[in-house]
Amino acid sequence: MSSAMWGVLLFLIAALVALVVIYYYARSVKRDLDEEGPSVFGQRCTIGVTKEHADLLLALTSEPILLKQSEEGVRVQIDDRPMMPLAAFVGQDVTSALREAALHVSQSFGSRWTALITVKEDGSGKVERLA
Repeated sequence: MSSAMWGVLLFLIAALVALVVIYYYARSVKRDLDEEGPSVFGQRCTIGVTKEHADLLLALTSEPILLKQSEEGVRVQIDDRPMMPLAAFVGQDVTSALREAALHVSQSFGSRWTALITVKEDGSGKVERLA
């Protein structure tokens, strides 16, 4: 055999070994990802707020409201404004409406979550969890 044939043969053997190594690595990564548990992104639930609170939330915006609860407390983002703590709304009637919505979301998703809330005029609301 010529040296070119030996070179091609060695290249094919190395490529085969590399494919086998990549296959087993990909399997182990997939197994690790599957063991992490289900993703919380996209979970949905419905909430109910009082009619007065629904009216207050609808007066704020017709768009969904982004709420985030973490160790620092509840943070709110309305429309294109920056996210701010719920305490920034102190003295306004909307604080109790946002607090009630956050309480209902916490009952469904626990103590840490980020969600979009859409409230209707009748007080019912749709919640989509983002994190």
